[in-house]
Amino acid sequence: MRNRMDERGAAAVEVAVLIPVLLLVCIGAVAAWRLWWAGAQLQSATAAAARAAAQAATPEAGRSAAAAILSSDLHDAGLACANTDVLGASSQFSALSATVGQAGEVVVATSCSVALSDLVFPGLPASITVRSAATEAIDTYGKR
Repeated sequence: MRNRMDERGAAAVEVAVLIPVLLLVCIGAVAAWRLWWAGAQLQSATAAAARAAAQAATPEAGRSAAAAILSSDLHDAGLACANTDVLGASSQFSALSATVGQAGEVVVATSCSVALSDLVFPGLPASITVRSAATEAIDTYGKR
């Protein structure tokens, strides 16, 4: 009978210790999923931006088309980026100025600064920068 009395309340202590740990694991899993989701949305928007840039007639038009599509797709996905940039040198869009009959490709690299308050908990001050890149072939005999 004495052993049973000594163990009284042990289950309550175990639950009191275990619940915060399980809560942190769940929060971490949700945060990791939301970060993965932000990266997937950025990758999808980057691919669409590369397709739009490959159809442009000039490098400047390609860069502006890529930026417009990127912004629109991220907005439609509900991903709020503090800073969204179409990265890269103009050489990544220079194939658009090649003559008809020359093969080429457009490379669109993007970055998106996502606030942790949007991903995990409201009020978190930090942000994470997610990067993505996509390559699209230019129509060799298309109008430029």
